[in-house]
Amino acid sequence: MFGKHINAVFDVEGDHFQAICGCGWVSIVSFLEEVDLLRALHAHGIAVYGETGGHTELSVAPHTLSNQSQEGRGV
Repeated sequence: MFGKHINAVFDVEGDHFQAICGCGWVSIVSFLEEVDLLRALHAHGIAVYGETGGHTELSVAPHTLSNQSQEGRGV
């Protein structure tokens, strides 16, 4: 799964860059900081949620907050 998600940021025109991943994902052409953030978000999404279109288990165990945990949380 992760072998095909090798990605990099490339200089494409002057001070503009684009990120490309081995899976076929490409970012917009923009400034380095924005493109690198998009690249990181793509990698994070794969690491956390898995492959696009694949089964992803998003359920969480029931959790109740103690009174101390609720302070300052608007709960």
